[in-house]
Amino acid sequence: MDGSRPVFDGFHGDWSFWVNPEGLLAELSSCAFICDTNVLLRPYKVVRREERDVLLRALEEVADRMWVPHQVMVEVDNMRSGAVAAAQRDIANVADAVLTDFRKIEMRCRRGFHDWGTDRGEAQLALRNFRAAAQRLVQFIREQGDSHDLVEEDQQAFVEDRLKRLVQGRVWPDPGQQKRRAWEEDGKNRESERRPPVWADRKKPGDRKYNDGLIWQEIKEFASECPSTRPIVLVTLDLKDNGWVEHRNGRPNGAHSSLVAELNRDAGAIFRVISTEELIAYAETKLYDSPDVSTSDCGPADVEGALRPLGSHLFN
Repeated sequence: MDGSRPVFDGFHGDWSFWVNPEGLLAELSSCAFICDTNVLLRPYKVVRREERDVLLRALEEVADRMWVPHQVMVEVDNMRSGAVAAAQRDIANVADAVLTDFRKIEMRCRRGFHDWGTDRGEAQLALRNFRAAAQRLVQFIREQGDSHDLVEEDQQAFVEDRLKRLVQGRVWPDPGQQKRRAWEEDGKNRESERRPPVWADRKKPGDRKYNDGLIWQEIKEFASECPSTRPIVLVTLDLKDNGWVEHRNGRPNGAHSSLVAELNRDAGAIFRVISTEELIAYAETKLYDSPDVSTSDCGPADVEGALRPLGSHLFN
């Protein structure tokens, strides 16, 4: 493949990761990485410390080119305290779902055994074995919630301190009420016109449905101050269709084509979306090592290839 993006069945989206991975890796070597809210909250939700450390190390690896929208930090600040409890609730919900499904299966089996005239002793033994296995599974699931080491306050403080140092000086300033009101109106228009990134969150309550629209406006503002040669890469776990990404055949297919076009039109910038798994692969395996792409022109008032410290109003 050459470096151009192909067009399949009228689709003009961001195919770079799937069709031209070398091109994406070259872009990652000079881009600005933008963290979504869910990425910065993820370390609080991960049960296994090893998995948490892998993500934090990847973020620290690219910290010199990391930028965080103000709206993201507002959301992180509001949601941080409940993130661990939410993770434990999610685990408990899985255990409850297993029990509910088991009861449904047990009822169907009992009806079937009765209709088929199956030997009662043999059937009861099979059900007892199944029930014991289900109970062991539920116990194992609940233990995962109990073993979440961030339940301990000292571990929460450790992760919080690590994240504070990670975003120190990299958060965009508060845009102010005037801009925010204008951006919220834009979000309402995007909702009515079924446009990303707002359309994917249309079912969220209240003004929360416009949060990604606020983040997008900050991204556009930031990109307009960067050199046009610097790609803008959003790292997110939010891969819903018609949000940050576009789906093809039921699967995420890269940055939404309309957002790619919008950022190019309004800021002359390239827009990409990657998952945390792709960020980790980039940071750990150094697959991007071969492309020779200069990082000397890196963003507003860059110093030695790093973005200028932006000054956090939440962490400083």
